[in-house]
Amino acid sequence: MNVAALPVFMFIFFSLSVAKNPCPTYNRKTMKKTLPLMTALLILCLTASACSAPAANPSAAPAADQPTLPPLPIGTPTPEPTHTPVTPLTGTSAYWIVDLTQSNPELYLADSYETSNEQVAASRSNSDEYLQLLQTWGRVTGSVRWYVHQQGCGYTGGVREVLMQTVQYQTVDGAAAAFEYSRKEDETQSGYTLLSGADLPGSVAYRTDSHPVDACPNAGESASVRILFLRANAVGMVQVSAANGAQSADALNAAVQDIARQMDARMLGNY
Repeated sequence: MNVAALPVFMFIFFSLSVAKNPCPTYNRKTMKKTLPLMTALLILCLTASACSAPAANPSAAPAADQPTLPPLPIGTPTPEPTHTPVTPLTGTSAYWIVDLTQSNPELYLADSYETSNEQVAASRSNSDEYLQLLQTWGRVTGSVRWYVHQQGCGYTGGVREVLMQTVQYQTVDGAAAAFEYSRKEDETQSGYTLLSGADLPGSVAYRTDSHPVDACPNAGESASVRILFLRANAVGMVQVSAANGAQSADALNAAVQDIARQMDARMLGNY
């Protein structure tokens, strides 16, 4: 029972007791002596009841009719980075190779052919392992063109050979894996020096001094610049060679970069 109700019941009980007593003098004396005590007790009980009342809980849920404010925003959320997928190239690997006879009439097309996975793997000492790699990368086919100066592999007056190759893969990721493998392999070749002048995006260029030319194996030592570049689901390669001392490294680098840019434009359809 609430303690504040106790003096109320006592006061009612006292009033009924006085009312039943027939002696007026007794009633007046009793009320005179008891009323202050009852009043003090009533005040004391009311004070105790007020102090013992439970305090308001600030964390309590709001009443049903009280509007709930939305939570305050904490900072600004960081936007998720967007990834633009690379679109695979259209066309064929043979189409991406530039015809140099139009711009360089002193050169002629010595050979042109396609390369299957089996043919490429058979030319290596680790043929079985490499064939498995080609299949893992999703290699589709490759195209090679070999241009030689009109005076043949023995020409010593300038550029005597240009070798171009494009390889098509099923996916962009497969081409990237093949590009990294070839790049690391080139960097371990004896006589290969990485050049800083490869300004074509996604490319690396090497200078190869005193290195036999693959297409002219009997022409003696030569100086070459080789560029390897990645474009979507394809890997391109251009190598320009000259007899030792016939062309500076800068001139060879400029030539190989120009041809690579022409091939890149055909790959992207900007020709």
